[in-house]
Amino acid sequence: MPADLARPVGMFYGDLLTHTIPAAHWEVVEEGYPLVRVSREVAVDVVRVALRRLATPEPTLEQNYAHVLELVRQEP
Repeated sequence: MPADLARPVGMFYGDLLTHTIPAAHWEVVEEGYPLVRVSREVAVDVVRVALRRLATPEPTLEQNYAHVLELVRQEP
């Protein structure tokens, strides 16, 4: 995945999170720096997740998604 695709892939991943995890929503920490808040305690830096995929094949986006779901389930 070329570096110029990291942001669009991250935004797509964020949309997936916001559409499949109840109460997940976009949060902008500063202009151009989006996060997806999936629980009171957990926010996902979706662009960073995509960038990490540029550097290493694992975790995949599917593995990352499973991890996020586990974190949400653990939230009181």
